Amino acid sequence: MLKHRWIIAILAMSLAVAVLLSPHASQAPDGLERVAQDSGFEKRSTTRPAPLSDYSVPGIRSAGLSTALSG
Repeated sequence: MLKHRWIIAILAMSLAVAVLLSPHASQAPDGLERVAQDSGFEKRSTTRPAPLSDYSVPGIRSAGLSTALSG
């Protein structure tokens, strides 16, 4: 029973970190995006964007909430 409480506590802390800290994430491009920009092939992608691209949830107007939910 104690093991289950630890697992639940760790999951709760992970969720709290994702919700509370993700709105403060850097808006700068990550490493792969930066290389694509520097190399000039960022706009040549033929694949569809990921569902949570740019750390946002489509349809959520609040930027902070959208980022928190995507985290």
